[in-house]
Amino acid sequence: MNNKRNTEAIVNIAKKKSDEVRKKVEKTIQRLILEGVIVNFNVVKNEAGVSKSWLYSNEDIRQRIEEIRDKQNVSPKRSIGASRERSEASKDNIITALKERIKELDGENKKLRKESEILYGRVYKEN
Repeated sequence: MNNKRNTEAIVNIAKKKSDEVRKKVEKTIQRLILEGVIVNFNVVKNEAGVSKSWLYSNEDIRQRIEEIRDKQNVSPKRSIGASRERSEASKDNIITALKERIKELDGENKKLRKESEILYGRVYKEN
């Protein structure tokens, strides 16, 4: 009788752990979709911290990943291109901000040069 209780407890703990992992994988898949990341078995495995065999052995999870992957229907080249486009846009924003900063510093530099000339003029007149 004691052995039966012990095995029931172990089975319950294993089921609870499996349910927690399942929820973690589901949340990971949702997050990846929201972030616009390409969903495939490798990405889900790495992000959720589970094994690929676990993903493949759970039929509903496997089907969901395959469906999402098929809907995204993006080749790896496109995903690299998308990140490259984001990178280019980021670089463009940085360049624009730096150009504006250069203009500000040029204006400040001109102002300081004029002030310096005026002060040199005053010093020259006093001597």
